[in-house]
Amino acid sequence: MENFIVGGGLAGLIYAYYNKDFKILTDRIGGQSTTGFELGPRLIQKHEMTTKLLADLGFKNFIKYHDYNMMRHAKPMIENVAGIGYYEQGNISDNASDDFRLKYYIKSRCLTGDTIEVPETVMSENKISIDYYEITHAKLAGLLAEKLKKEQRIFLGKVQQVHIDDKLINFTPNDGDTKTLGFNKIVNTAPFPFFFKMCNPLAELNDGFEFEPKYFIVADKHDFWQYMGRTDHDYVYFADDDIPWHRITMGKTECIIECTGEEQYSKFAEKYKKYDWHCEHLKVGQIKQSYDSLNITTENGTGPQHVRMLGRYAQWNHEIKTQQVVESAVRGLW
Repeated sequence: MENFIVGGGLAGLIYAYYNKDFKILTDRIGGQSTTGFELGPRLIQKHEMTTKLLADLGFKNFIKYHDYNMMRHAKPMIENVAGIGYYEQGNISDNASDDFRLKYYIKSRCLTGDTIEVPETVMSENKISIDYYEITHAKLAGLLAEKLKKEQRIFLGKVQQVHIDDKLINFTPNDGDTKTLGFNKIVNTAPFPFFFKMCNPLAELNDGFEFEPKYFIVADKHDFWQYMGRTDHDYVYFADDDIPWHRITMGKTECIIECTGEEQYSKFAEKYKKYDWHCEHLKVGQIKQSYDSLNITTENGTGPQHVRMLGRYAQWNHEIKTQQVVESAVRGLW
């Protein structure tokens, strides 16, 4: 029996790259990076693990000019800095109060309750900038896929059903008939609702798993200039209740406005209907509750020990960053 990864997005490609005994089953290489629609900030943050990944792929981090001259055929890792602002009651500052950080987290995740703890994120750490590498998610996914294709470890097609207990996968390749594959271990990187359906085609997600949809709105930057602050703000966070979005990403001529939940999106659509904008609806949404009760394991959770989840939508944890996926891949999930 073999080991498989379900899903060909960045998380699956990274895990396969560092774990040579795994093969990828996917109907689309690149995952979200191939949608052609900007889904908010998608940066490869500078971190020891992302630096390792890029170095392993052949990129070099040049410090001195003569190093570049001597190694002119190697690819340099180009670093950038993204500026961050915090909008509160009409003003944008470089700092966020504890109250702001809590209000933002509740608003952006559609959470309720009195015991909410804010996890470590760019916003909650009160950062004023992010160091990141120039390479995009789509480019990185393409480089990884190219290497894995040469090793013949990517199989294109559709996973019809996963039989967790029997360790079997019904898979229909693009160029053939449905076949049954036995597996020893499986890593799911597809959004959890999709994987749940693969395992339980006739079942519905129960009350232990709820989510709110996310909306990404592309608008003319000049229509929202009053919310931008200085020109060096690449991202601005919003916690005020009277503003329907929680973050704006700046572009050269456009901006990406993020809303969570149908109620917030409806407020935006009504208030700004006179402007020219278009929207992408991310159907997998945003986590509200734990899914441990569904008896499908998380990385450190309960459930069958031959199954693991990897990635922000598979683990249903929107705080997961690329560097954490790399770390998990390098370490291995078992």
